[in-house]
Amino acid sequence: SIAGTGSNNSFGIFNTGIIAGLTNNGLVNATGNSLSAGIYSDSRSTITTLTNSGLITGAGNNSGYGIYNWGEIDILINNCLIAGTGSSSGTGISNDSEIGILTNSGLIAGTGSSLGTGISNDSEKIGTITNSCLIAGIGSSSGTGIYNVSEGTITTLTNSGLITGTGSNYSAGIYNTSGEISILTNTGVIYGDTNAVYKANNGTVTSAYNYG
Repeated sequence: SIAGTGSNNSFGIFNTGIIAGLTNNGLVNATGNSLSAGIYSDSRSTITTLTNSGLITGAGNNSGYGIYNWGEIDILINNCLIAGTGSSSGTGISNDSEIGILTNSGLIAGTGSSLGTGISNDSEKIGTITNSCLIAGIGSSSGTGIYNVSEGTITTLTNSGLITGTGSNYSAGIYNTSGEISILTNTGVIYGDTNAVYKANNGTVTSAYNYG
């Protein structure tokens, strides 16, 4: 196992360079009093292929992230669990730069006392998301499965599993505000306590195909 523990911010793996291949079959974990991330990839960093068949978790007294990406991840494959838990907010995968291909056949989850988000794409780009299992955001206040905002773009989103958000005040399976999803294909379930798919502030879904 790889574990990071700190009185302030903490990281299991902190990447500032180039990693050609990163495979986890065990546990990568971070626990801290402020921000914690199982894997943190800094700006100008690159991970060519990240494959998870174990547990990648971040638990923070403020915010927790399974994976926090500021750099470039070409291919991200999850076969088991990526989870973030925070007293305020928890996010499974947060993308603040670029992810080329994201494939999930496991569980990606964010749990927070206020806000929980499965995958967050804020102002940046994810090429392809393919989900055949579960992406979940669970918050005491609000929860979102996939959160695409502030001119964030997702080229292709294909779901044959479950994308869900749960929260007492607001929740959505997919929350798309001021962002763009080019192609959305659903043969599974997209569910939110408030909205299945929420669009606002010129958020667009160019082509949507629902067979679920």
